[in-house]
Amino acid sequence: MKRKSQIIAGLFFSVVLSGPLCPGPAYAVPPGYVTIPGQVIPIPAGAHPLGAASSAEQINLSIALPLNNQAALEGLIKRLYDPTDPLFGQYLTPTVFAEAYSPTQAA
Repeated sequence: MKRKSQIIAGLFFSVVLSGPLCPGPAYAVPPGYVTIPGQVIPIPAGAHPLGAASSAEQINLSIALPLNNQAALEGLIKRLYDPTDPLFGQYLTPTVFAEAYSPTQAA
């Protein structure tokens, strides 16, 4: 679980504080972090940095990673809901789903 938290923190810094997202020396990517090409969402028009958050301030954020085997998952979903398919109604456990479709380290 600690490793997952480190990955999420790394993604936060690489996406939110990346150079393409917030240009300028105050928002440079920290050493050891990398940006994910094609994964930076543009800043909305009219938005501007407000400055650094207080170290006592809690920041809530959500990060969504692409699922692994997206095409296979879509095919499985169609089969699970097709009454003529032998897999109809045979749902996956959370563990099996996570093993088959969770984002990889490369994501």
